[in-house]
Amino acid sequence: DWNRRARVADLHGGSRMLLAQQSRLLRALNRHAEADAAAKQALEGSWAAPDDSAAVALIALDARNYREAAVAFREAARSGPPRYSVWMGLAASEFKLRRFTAAIDALSAAAALRPSSPWPLYHRGVARLEVHDPMHAAADFTLFLDLVPNDPDGLLNRAAARFQTGDYLGAVADLDSAEQHG
Repeated sequence: DWNRRARVADLHGGSRMLLAQQSRLLRALNRHAEADAAAKQALEGSWAAPDDSAAVALIALDARNYREAAVAFREAARSGPPRYSVWMGLAASEFKLRRFTAAIDALSAAAALRPSSPWPLYHRGVARLEVHDPMHAAADFTLFLDLVPNDPDGLLNRAAARFQTGDYLGAVADLDSAEQHG
C-alpha cells in the first residue's frame, strides 16, 4: 500500500513514497512537467527506509532514467527482503541499458522467487538471444511455453532460437504453430 509506505518513509517533511505516487499519477494524467518535478524532488537526498530505494527505482524507471533505476533496484535487492518485483524492475532497467548479462542474472533471481510466473523465462530467453546464446534461449522459451501454451510470441522466439542452433525442423514447427495460434 503506497500510502502506508509513504508514512513510513517520511523524509524532510515530504515522503519520497508519496512523491513517487504523485509523480506516477501526474504522468498518467499527462501532466509531465509536474510529474518530472515531483520525481526530481523524490530522487534528491539519501535513502532512509528499506522501501525507499524501491520507490526511487520506480520513479527513475517511470522517468526513463534507467541507470538510476538500476542502481536503486540493486540497492533494494541488497538491502531488503527478496522481492520478485525488484528483480523484474532491475531486469527491465538492465535490458533498457542493453546490459543483457546483468538482465539475465536479475531474471534468473525473479524466476527463482516466482517459478509459476512465465515472464522472467520469456524475457530471459529474449536476453539470451541478444547475447547469442540460442541453446539456453530455446530452453527458456520451452519453459515459458510450458506455462503459456501456444503463445505466438513465445513460439516465434523459440523458432528464432532453434533456427540459430540448426534445429530447422523445430523452427518450422514453431512457426507453423505460431501461425495457427496467432
